[in-house]
Amino acid sequence: MPDRPSTPAAPPPPRGKITRIAVTYTVNTGQGPRHTFHGLIGMQRYVRPERLRELEDDLTVICEELLANRPQPATGLPERVARIPFGAAQTGSEGAAQTQNGECRDLLTAVADALDCPPPAGPADEEVFLRLRSDRARLALAALRRVLADAECGPDQMSAAAGRLRDGAAACPADGYAVSTLSS
Repeated sequence: MPDRPSTPAAPPPPRGKITRIAVTYTVNTGQGPRHTFHGLIGMQRYVRPERLRELEDDLTVICEELLANRPQPATGLPERVARIPFGAAQTGSEGAAQTQNGECRDLLTAVADALDCPPPAGPADEEVFLRLRSDRARLALAALRRVLADAECGPDQMSAAAGRLRDGAAACPADGYAVSTLSS
């Protein structure tokens, strides 16, 4: 009878999963450089499945090695990032802190809404999609930078930044390209 260990073997550490692959590729043409973007959806459409699986496996190994060799702070966050509690007030009057948290959430929701564009149906629609996403990202960065630059930023400034961002995103509607049927 073979020897059996008294404790079960430890399971291997969980592997991460590649959820997005985005490649920018520049081609030099007679009119100058032409930048192209290739996403996972396009790759799945035009690349043999076994080659794509190999690429995903290789990238997963690279990501795991990068994470294993990167020094991690004790909190799991980079040292220059401060954690902002969204629960009960930590200091000051509870009502003021709750208002600030609510306005901060409102600004973060506006950023998420601005960046949430439905994916393009195919390669022909990617250029319009990327231009839209880039324009909206610029608006989101402007809103966040304005708030972050003001050390005394309060709920009114956050609310105003969220309103400006929503107005700017409304001026850049997510149309002009065919939307993927895989979007949910």
